[in-house]
Amino acid sequence: STPLIVHWPNGLKATTGSITDTPAQLIDLMPTMLDATGAAYPETVAEHMIHPLEGVSLMPAFLGELRDPPKWMYWEHAGHKAVRHGNYKALLPRGTKSWQLYDLDNDRQEEHDLASEMPQRTTQMAAQWQAWAIRHDVENASPSAAKTSAAKTNTTKTNTTQTSGVKAKPGSVADCIARHSQAVQLFDAKIRDPFITRGPSGNFYLTGTTAGSHWGDTVGIRLWESPNLVDWTDKGFVWQLDKDGRAQHSWHLDRPAKQGVKNGRAIWAPEIHYLNETWWIPHSINVAGHGLLKSTTGKPEGPYTVLPPVAERGIDAHLFQEAGRTYYLWGSDNLVELSTDLASPIGESRQLLPAGKHELGYEGILLKKIGAKYLLMASGRYAYELTNTYDLYYCVADTLDGPYGPRRMAVKNAGHGNLFQDSEGRWWCTAFDHEFVDSDKRWTPWVVPLNIVETAEDLKIEVLDARFRPTDADQKQIATLNVTGVPPGRKGKKPWE
Repeated sequence: STPLIVHWPNGLKATTGSITDTPAQLIDLMPTMLDATGAAYPETVAEHMIHPLEGVSLMPAFLGELRDPPKWMYWEHAGHKAVRHGNYKALLPRGTKSWQLYDLDNDRQEEHDLASEMPQRTTQMAAQWQAWAIRHDVENASPSAAKTSAAKTNTTKTNTTQTSGVKAKPGSVADCIARHSQAVQLFDAKIRDPFITRGPSGNFYLTGTTAGSHWGDTVGIRLWESPNLVDWTDKGFVWQLDKDGRAQHSWHLDRPAKQGVKNGRAIWAPEIHYLNETWWIPHSINVAGHGLLKSTTGKPEGPYTVLPPVAERGIDAHLFQEAGRTYYLWGSDNLVELSTDLASPIGESRQLLPAGKHELGYEGILLKKIGAKYLLMASGRYAYELTNTYDLYYCVADTLDGPYGPRRMAVKNAGHGNLFQDSEGRWWCTAFDHEFVDSDKRWTPWVVPLNIVETAEDLKIEVLDARFRPTDADQKQIATLNVTGVPPGRKGKKPWE
């Protein structure tokens, strides 16, 4: 550790000679100077997006107040690599192949390597270092840096910083994916509710709503494939309602069509999941009901056959599997277990609800298990919240059925998005409905970089692009709504009205 000694007679309010042991690092100096002078940090320079600040201002310490420590601290010197998160420090000394892990609160001398005892934490921290190194063009960055002796995975490594031997243009898809610090539009196609997953081959698959009641020429499930999140291939429609649905006497066609609209029946919010050695597509329809399609070949492009509907009401279907048991979810809070062949529900459905008096969302359900915690997400647009944007919310529990903790905002402006990890283990969220779209289509597939911080008590989502990051005021208002519930005078109104 290296001490920082500060002398500022007209600025320091802390007791003379006082010492704070909260960690700090060199990158904290820039936000400290901005804080001290009242200057603003620009989002763009010469019309180009620049990297957001990653440091934390030291001004609270100068004023004698408590200061939050840096969430992550990174080092690279002469080939030595290290990353610190909370009391844990992971390091890879030059010339070695395996990351080490130490608990600095109980092992200041770094004598007891915990990598074999805590492989998931070690792998995550190594991946975080790798993402930071790529983001900042660290000379000794290498995809192999994310490997550990504690947990090795067979993944397809793709160098997204290079395209045809030319360094990626700043702000391009390849650059943003490599750096994991800036949200980016993947390609220019009209898609709502984009969903991305990574298959067993290492390739990524994207689907979403491509036709609604009032727009879209073909009603069905369209699929895109990519080896690296940068280069996408349009696989076309893997299932069409008027073609495959009619041939299979699909339940969708039993529903009365909406009148006076372009598509009386439209497929909403399809997802794609690889479970039980084949691919499944949960989806809903704009008139009533939702269910599954199953690939009959084990290939993501199908062909697919339709299964009976799981429920007659609700939208936005989702799948979650754990310990050989598969669960079907829909809306923002409904869950039911499925039979081993996923053909029918088992038992009664139940609700997963956040603590407090406000709903998590009203659509777009998503469930992940991260470490030992369950992360439940839903989306919504609430006119009485500060910005009336289409946002993504979350809550956390220790068990599948809860109890879940309080509602928090996860990703602002994301709309109905989903979380996934790239080949380096870094987290992303899909997004589509926001003011930053540079397209006349309005709804296009974006990805937003995230960190998910795991502790023994909680999971916390950190959004790395300020345009999609909830503000302190957002979170404060949501905490208040958890206590008070929906504001008075809202009876009979839709949430977005």
